[in-house]
Amino acid sequence: MRSPRRLDGVTALAGVQRASLSAAFCSKLRTTLEEGEAAVNQLIRTYDADVADHHQAVSRIALRIAEGLGLAPDVARGIGLASSIHDIGTIGVTATDGAGLHTRPGSTSTDHPRAGASIVDGIRFPWPIAVMILQHHECVDGSGYPDGVAGRSIILGARVIAVADVVADGSDRVLSPDGPLAVLDSGRGSRFDAEVVDICLDLFPRVPLSARRTASTGP
Repeated sequence: MRSPRRLDGVTALAGVQRASLSAAFCSKLRTTLEEGEAAVNQLIRTYDADVADHHQAVSRIALRIAEGLGLAPDVARGIGLASSIHDIGTIGVTATDGAGLHTRPGSTSTDHPRAGASIVDGIRFPWPIAVMILQHHECVDGSGYPDGVAGRSIILGARVIAVADVVADGSDRVLSPDGPLAVLDSGRGSRFDAEVVDICLDLFPRVPLSARRTASTGP
Protein backbone atom coordinates (compact mmCIF):
# COMPACT_ATOMS: atom_id res chain seq x y z
CA MET A 1 0.00 0.00 0.00
CA ARG A 2 1.39 3.39 -1.01
CA SER A 3 1.81 5.98 1.64
CA PRO A 4 -0.28 9.15 1.34
CA ARG A 5 2.94 11.07 0.75
CA ARG A 6 3.86 8.85 -2.18
CA LEU A 7 0.35 9.10 -3.59
CA ASP A 8 0.47 12.87 -3.28
CA GLY A 9 3.77 12.88 -5.17
CA VAL A 10 2.38 10.78 -8.01
CA THR A 11 -0.73 12.96 -8.18
CA ALA A 12 1.40 16.10 -8.26
CA LEU A 13 3.61 14.66 -11.02
CA ALA A 14 0.55 13.76 -13.09
CA GLY A 15 -0.72 17.29 -12.67
CA VAL A 16 2.57 18.74 -13.89
CA GLN A 17 2.52 16.41 -16.90
CA ARG A 18 -1.05 17.42 -17.77
CA ALA A 19 -0.14 21.09 -17.43
CA SER A 20 2.89 20.56 -19.68
CA LEU A 21 0.77 18.80 -22.31
CA SER A 22 -1.84 21.54 -22.09
CA ALA A 23 0.80 24.25 -22.53
CA ALA A 24 2.28 22.39 -25.49
CA PHE A 25 -1.16 22.03 -27.07
CA CYS A 26 -1.93 25.73 -26.57
CA SER A 27 1.42 26.65 -28.10
CA LYS A 28 0.75 24.42 -31.09
CA LEU A 29 -2.75 25.83 -31.49
CA ARG A 30 -1.40 29.38 -31.37
CA THR A 31 1.18 28.51 -34.04
CA THR A 32 -1.51 26.91 -36.21
CA LEU A 33 -3.72 29.99 -35.93
CA GLU A 34 -0.82 32.27 -36.85
CA GLU A 35 0.05 30.12 -39.87
CA GLY A 36 -3.60 30.06 -40.94
CA GLU A 37 -3.83 33.83 -40.57
CA ALA A 38 -0.71 34.27 -42.71
CA ALA A 39 -2.08 31.91 -45.36
CA VAL A 40 -5.39 33.77 -45.56
CA ASN A 41 -3.61 37.11 -45.86
CA GLN A 42 -1.41 35.71 -48.61
CA LEU A 43 -4.55 34.61 -50.45
CA ILE A 44 -6.02 38.09 -50.07
CA ARG A 45 -2.74 39.58 -51.33
CA THR A 46 -3.09 37.66 -54.59
CA TYR A 47 -6.35 39.52 -55.16
CA ASP A 48 -5.34 42.91 -53.85
CA ALA A 49 -2.03 43.79 -52.19
CA ASP A 50 -3.46 47.09 -50.92
CA VAL A 51 -6.14 45.26 -48.96
CA ALA A 52 -3.52 42.94 -47.45
CA ASP A 53 -1.37 45.91 -46.41
CA HIS A 54 -4.46 47.64 -45.01
CA HIS A 55 -5.28 44.54 -42.96
CA GLN A 56 -1.82 44.59 -41.38
CA ALA A 57 -2.13 48.28 -40.51
CA VAL A 58 -5.60 47.86 -38.99
CA SER A 59 -4.45 44.85 -36.96
CA ARG A 60 -1.52 46.78 -35.48
CA ILE A 61 -3.73 49.70 -34.46
CA ALA A 62 -6.50 47.45 -33.14
CA LEU A 63 -4.06 45.57 -30.92
CA ARG A 64 -2.80 48.86 -29.49
CA ILE A 65 -6.36 49.96 -28.78
CA ALA A 66 -7.16 46.60 -27.16
CA GLU A 67 -4.11 47.02 -24.95
CA GLY A 68 -5.24 50.54 -24.02
CA LEU A 69 -8.66 49.18 -23.09
CA GLY A 70 -6.98 46.79 -20.69
CA LEU A 71 -8.34 43.70 -22.44
CA ALA A 72 -6.90 40.30 -21.61
CA PRO A 73 -4.17 39.17 -24.04
CA ASP A 74 -6.32 36.32 -25.32
CA VAL A 75 -9.23 38.67 -26.04
CA ALA A 76 -6.88 41.11 -27.76
CA ARG A 77 -5.48 38.26 -29.85
CA GLY A 78 -8.95 37.50 -31.18
CA ILE A 79 -9.50 41.16 -32.11
CA GLY A 80 -6.10 41.21 -33.79
CA LEU A 81 -6.98 38.14 -35.84
CA ALA A 82 -10.38 39.48 -36.88
CA SER A 83 -8.90 42.85 -37.85
CA SER A 84 -6.21 41.14 -39.92
CA ILE A 85 -8.89 39.64 -42.19
CA HIS A 86 -11.81 42.02 -41.66
CA ASP A 87 -12.16 42.84 -45.38
CA ILE A 88 -11.87 39.24 -46.56
CA GLY A 89 -15.40 39.65 -47.90
CA THR A 90 -14.05 41.78 -50.73
CA ILE A 91 -13.06 38.43 -52.26
CA GLY A 92 -16.61 37.17 -51.83
CA VAL A 93 -18.06 40.10 -53.77
CA THR A 94 -15.34 40.22 -56.42
CA ALA A 95 -16.68 40.31 -59.95
CA THR A 96 -15.09 39.48 -63.28
CA ASP A 97 -14.98 42.06 -66.04
CA GLY A 98 -15.44 41.42 -69.75
CA ALA A 99 -11.74 40.70 -70.23
CA GLY A 100 -11.83 37.97 -67.59
CA LEU A 101 -9.92 40.07 -65.06
CA HIS A 102 -10.89 40.22 -61.40
CA THR A 103 -12.15 43.58 -60.22
CA ARG A 104 -12.82 44.41 -56.59
CA PRO A 105 -15.64 46.78 -55.62
CA GLY A 106 -14.71 49.77 -53.50
CA SER A 107 -14.45 49.40 -49.74
CA THR A 108 -17.80 51.17 -49.38
CA SER A 109 -19.65 48.13 -50.76
CA THR A 110 -22.26 47.14 -48.19
CA ASP A 111 -22.01 43.50 -49.24
CA HIS A 112 -18.51 42.68 -48.06
CA PRO A 113 -19.08 42.47 -44.26
CA ARG A 114 -21.75 39.82 -44.71
CA ALA A 115 -19.73 38.03 -47.38
CA GLY A 116 -16.66 38.04 -45.12
CA ALA A 117 -18.61 36.69 -42.17
CA SER A 118 -19.99 33.86 -44.29
CA ILE A 119 -16.49 32.90 -45.46
CA VAL A 120 -15.21 32.31 -41.93
CA ASP A 121 -18.46 31.30 -40.25
CA GLY A 122 -17.73 27.58 -40.53
CA ILE A 123 -14.31 27.86 -38.87
CA ARG A 124 -14.36 27.06 -35.15
CA PHE A 125 -12.30 29.98 -33.91
CA PRO A 126 -12.08 30.42 -30.13
CA TRP A 127 -13.31 33.99 -30.72
CA PRO A 128 -16.40 35.41 -32.49
CA ILE A 129 -14.40 36.32 -35.60
CA ALA A 130 -17.38 36.13 -37.98
CA VAL A 131 -19.42 38.53 -35.84
CA MET A 132 -16.56 41.04 -35.65
CA ILE A 133 -16.19 40.93 -39.44
CA LEU A 134 -19.96 41.23 -39.94
CA GLN A 135 -20.30 44.26 -37.65
CA HIS A 136 -17.15 46.28 -38.31
CA HIS A 137 -19.10 48.86 -40.37
CA GLU A 138 -21.95 49.20 -37.88
CA CYS A 139 -22.28 52.50 -35.98
CA VAL A 140 -23.20 52.95 -32.34
CA ASP A 141 -26.12 55.19 -33.34
CA GLY A 142 -27.54 52.49 -35.62
CA SER A 143 -26.69 54.24 -38.89
CA GLY A 144 -24.17 51.64 -40.06
CA TYR A 145 -24.45 48.50 -42.17
CA PRO A 146 -25.25 45.74 -43.00
CA ASP A 147 -27.89 45.33 -40.25
CA GLY A 148 -28.14 48.73 -38.57
CA VAL A 149 -27.45 47.37 -35.09
CA ALA A 150 -26.52 49.91 -32.42
CA GLY A 151 -24.72 50.47 -29.14
CA ARG A 152 -23.65 47.44 -27.13
CA SER A 153 -25.37 45.18 -29.63
CA ILE A 154 -22.22 45.74 -31.67
CA ILE A 155 -19.55 43.41 -30.33
CA LEU A 156 -16.56 45.20 -28.75
CA GLY A 157 -14.09 43.77 -31.26
CA ALA A 158 -16.10 45.25 -34.12
CA ARG A 159 -16.18 48.64 -32.40
CA VAL A 160 -12.40 48.51 -32.06
CA ILE A 161 -11.90 47.49 -35.70
CA ALA A 162 -14.20 50.30 -36.88
CA VAL A 163 -11.98 52.89 -35.23
CA ALA A 164 -8.70 51.27 -36.27
CA ASP A 165 -10.02 51.03 -39.83
CA VAL A 166 -10.52 54.79 -40.05
CA VAL A 167 -7.01 55.54 -38.82
CA ALA A 168 -5.39 53.03 -41.16
CA ASP A 169 -7.36 54.40 -44.12
CA GLY A 170 -6.01 57.89 -43.48
CA SER A 171 -2.59 57.05 -42.06
CA ASP A 172 -0.87 59.32 -44.59
CA ARG A 173 -2.77 62.36 -43.31
CA VAL A 174 -3.26 61.68 -39.62
CA LEU A 175 -2.57 65.27 -38.57
CA SER A 176 -4.51 67.02 -41.34
CA PRO A 177 -7.64 68.94 -40.28
CA ASP A 178 -9.87 66.56 -42.24
CA GLY A 179 -7.83 63.47 -41.40
CA PRO A 180 -8.84 60.34 -39.49
CA LEU A 181 -8.42 61.86 -36.02
CA ALA A 182 -10.87 64.61 -36.95
CA VAL A 183 -13.28 61.97 -38.30
CA LEU A 184 -13.06 60.09 -35.02
CA ASP A 185 -13.56 63.31 -33.02
CA SER A 186 -16.66 64.24 -34.97
CA GLY A 187 -18.07 60.71 -34.87
CA ARG A 188 -17.33 60.03 -31.19
CA GLY A 189 -20.44 58.62 -29.56
CA SER A 190 -22.43 58.58 -32.80
CA ARG A 191 -20.60 56.59 -35.43
CA PHE A 192 -17.93 55.29 -33.09
CA ASP A 193 -17.74 54.00 -29.53
CA ALA A 194 -16.66 56.95 -27.36
CA GLU A 195 -14.31 54.96 -25.10
CA VAL A 196 -12.61 53.27 -28.05
CA VAL A 197 -12.16 56.63 -29.77
CA ASP A 198 -10.60 58.15 -26.64
CA ILE A 199 -8.12 55.28 -26.34
CA CYS A 200 -7.22 55.56 -30.01
CA LEU A 201 -6.71 59.33 -29.87
CA ASP A 202 -4.36 58.83 -26.93
CA LEU A 203 -2.10 56.81 -29.24
CA PHE A 204 -1.43 59.85 -31.40
CA PRO A 205 -0.18 63.41 -30.74
CA ARG A 206 -3.11 65.44 -29.42
CA VAL A 207 -2.57 68.51 -31.60
CA PRO A 208 -5.48 70.99 -31.69
CA LEU A 209 -7.22 71.10 -35.05
CA SER A 210 -6.36 74.77 -35.46
CA ALA A 211 -2.67 73.98 -34.99
CA ARG A 212 -2.91 71.09 -37.45
CA ARG A 213 -4.51 73.43 -39.94
CA THR A 214 -1.67 75.96 -39.54
CA ALA A 215 0.95 73.23 -39.86
CA SER A 216 -0.66 71.80 -42.99
CA THR A 217 -1.10 75.15 -44.77
CA GLY A 218 2.20 76.69 -43.74
CA PRO A 219 2.88 80.31 -42.81
